[in-house]
Amino acid sequence: MKKIINWIKNHIPSKRRLIQLYAALLYNANIKGFISGKIYTGGSKVVCVPGMNCYSCPGAIGACPLGSLQSALKEKDKSSLFYVGGILVLFGLIAGRTICGWFCPFGLIQELLYKVNSWKLRKNKVTYVLSYLKYFLLAVFVIIIPAIYGAFGIAVPAFCKYICPSGTLEGAIGLMGNPVNESILGMLGFLFSWKFFLLVLFIVSFILIYRPFCRFICPLGALYGLFAKFNILGVQVNKKSCTDCGLCVAKCKVDIKHVGDKECIHCGECIKVCPTNAISFKGSRVLINPNMECDNQVVKSETVDTKVVENEAVEVQETKKTKKPVNRMKVFNICLASFCVVTLTGAIVYYNFIDKEKVVAQGNSVGEKLPSFKLKGLNGLESYTIEDSLGKIAIINFWGEWCGPCTEELPYFEKLYKEYSHSVDVVAIHSAYHSNIAQSYIDEFFKSYTIKFAVDETGEYYDMLGKDGYYPITYIMDKEGIIKYKYVGSIPHNKITEVYDKLKADVDSIL
Repeated sequence: MKKIINWIKNHIPSKRRLIQLYAALLYNANIKGFISGKIYTGGSKVVCVPGMNCYSCPGAIGACPLGSLQSALKEKDKSSLFYVGGILVLFGLIAGRTICGWFCPFGLIQELLYKVNSWKLRKNKVTYVLSYLKYFLLAVFVIIIPAIYGAFGIAVPAFCKYICPSGTLEGAIGLMGNPVNESILGMLGFLFSWKFFLLVLFIVSFILIYRPFCRFICPLGALYGLFAKFNILGVQVNKKSCTDCGLCVAKCKVDIKHVGDKECIHCGECIKVCPTNAISFKGSRVLINPNMECDNQVVKSETVDTKVVENEAVEVQETKKTKKPVNRMKVFNICLASFCVVTLTGAIVYYNFIDKEKVVAQGNSVGEKLPSFKLKGLNGLESYTIEDSLGKIAIINFWGEWCGPCTEELPYFEKLYKEYSHSVDVVAIHSAYHSNIAQSYIDEFFKSYTIKFAVDETGEYYDMLGKDGYYPITYIMDKEGIIKYKYVGSIPHNKITEVYDKLKADVDSIL
């Protein structure tokens, strides 16, 4: 029994670990998203959380500031850019990289994996040089590439799309791990394979190296690091008490030159090892390490003062006997714990039982009608509405030139249309994303196609169909416009063959 009690005492999580866990749960309070396999799209998604937490995570109730910044660079209306930029500056000035050490879920994942018993790579000159890589990634993949494409109205969140393991782990795998999204497996291509390969490398590095993503890769940490001299919260050094022994830098697991610099994540571990108690937290006593409480220092100073006048010492001691002094740190801990419990409970209750997403789901299920909506035509077609296809079997495919599986299946639809053009109408509706280059792409690859092409310029029509969030999606309707079949993802070849057979047998009944 004593061994169990001792084990529990030795494994009680620190205050920082509890706050990390609280932040991760708060950012992902939409627990029902993990059950339904859907991304939350409510009003709070316009709010950026401080740490890195993928927008596409099923439980996410807010937006990742890094992804939001890349998306804002595409908008012609710069109000969103000012909003996201202002939020990042505010976070940087208040906390800086304290966010990395205390409020980032992806940082928590790295620290937990680092606990795996294995050989570890300690910091050295090479890791210190690699710490500058994240500033290059911030400049190129977060700002320059999205800004260049954004000038042409094209959204390319380069870092999220090609590098970020958080999106793969929390978003892609989080969604595909749910059986309801089995159909999206057909959408996966080279890009996902690349991102999954990177994720495996990152996970291995998390086990061997302390927070390698934060130290070498994360542009958000690089951005917050720029505010190292100005942030309100974080660790500070009392230069009068500091003896420059270097123990804090030697014991630190990240590549700092001195406590509180741009690489410091303000975890507070240096406070424990400082022999002169010269290091403390600035801005808030809530974050002070319990082992270094300032209350103890106050008591010591009071003891020294009472020796100056013996009569006063007697009075002070008698007062202490009759009135127990208040432990301020304990009060702060209770208040902090209460705040965390209340806000987390409130968020979970709201997002899982109260909040109702306003999603129009017209014509989204088999047996219903697709809503009518006038779309701009492409490839010689002036415009298109669902009514234009009534009287024929209509195959409506939502695609995008940026989607590999989408472009790969278009030849199957062209072949189908040529074989059954007397009774089948095939319409390929391009997404709002990259809509401005849809026609040039068709001119290059599908100019000779006889199927109809249209474009959903604003994305409004796609939203009317229920916001599934995936491409491609294919609807097959009967002559009256009733949906007979729906498939999310790239239709397998055998499924196309099955549709062929059904059409040959009876053009009025599909599946």
